[in-house]
Amino acid sequence: MHKICGICKKLILLNDENFRRDKHQKDGYHWVCKKCLSLKEVKQKIQRLSTYNKGVKFQEYYIYYQTKFTKNDLLYIFDCNLDEYEYALTYFDLRHDLDNEVRCSKCLQWKSKEEFSIDKSRKSTGRKSWCKKCCKEHRHLSSIKKQIKITSQKYYLNNKDKINQKNSEYYQKNKYEHNARVRYYKLLRKKATPKWANFDAIMNIYKQAKELTQKTGILHEVDHIIPLQNHLVCGLHVETNLQVLTREQNKKKFNHFKTII
Repeated sequence: MHKICGICKKLILLNDENFRRDKHQKDGYHWVCKKCLSLKEVKQKIQRLSTYNKGVKFQEYYIYYQTKFTKNDLLYIFDCNLDEYEYALTYFDLRHDLDNEVRCSKCLQWKSKEEFSIDKSRKSTGRKSWCKKCCKEHRHLSSIKKQIKITSQKYYLNNKDKINQKNSEYYQKNKYEHNARVRYYKLLRKKATPKWANFDAIMNIYKQAKELTQKTGILHEVDHIIPLQNHLVCGLHVETNLQVLTREQNKKKFNHFKTII
């Protein structure tokens, strides 16, 4: 059994998927299909907005809801003709390949989908609203760094057992690779240690790092000022080439050193 919708005038199959229930009708279904009813509700909301907010919503519906709204739907929602619709596309710079391009809501630039991280929760585009570059710049702000540090610490304290279990499982899967790396580093350090090195002084530096960790509660590590492996020059494992840094400082330094010209 089929029924003609009162708005779109289309002959649609009469069932619960296409029509809402209505006891006042003879056939027990509403005289307008579900799609037209939802569009009518959206149109009523749009009519209450200001001109600026209407433009914002037009961009949002055109870019992020292409699977939900068609061209005719947008013409009906915003109560405009084809000329006004085409003018809005040029005015808001929306003439782009929506299958391969996404607009960043932070820098407002059109970029390829590869420049956006995957986000499965966003069904329209499947990508995050901010591009990778904007996300990186945002994370590097000092205030955001503090927030990330606090939230990560809270998460670790609340999920300590879960994290430790994951780490142990990862180690069991990759223990041979991990052991090979540790063994390689030990051999590298052994080769870089000359016979004239002061072993007592080296041990004192490692003890100093351990004591600082216990006193402050912040992880301290022993770092090579000139790395044991570098494309310019390789350092030695001697007391004059060692320094105590926090783990964060050591990570920032990585495999670099200052060159004196």
